[in-house]
Amino acid sequence: MRYQKKYYNKLDVQELLNGFFNDRDVKIFTKLDFVHKVLLIAVYSWDMLPTLNYNSKFLKFIGEHDIKLSHDLYIL
Repeated sequence: MRYQKKYYNKLDVQELLNGFFNDRDVKIFTKLDFVHKVLLIAVYSWDMLPTLNYNSKFLKFIGEHDIKLSHDLYIL
């Protein structure tokens, strides 16, 4: 099972993640204990990188739901 969202011209990843995790289907998915969950953040950048700072509320949330966090950065 995979949930994927694409955003363009955004510089604050935390803001995007707040919206992503407010999606009803994503909320249901995060509560499943028998599923291996990985959050992959892929960033494609031509001019500047977005902010990759995460607030403590978000970090606590992914920790409580056993979500692995991974990043792929592509500087083009």
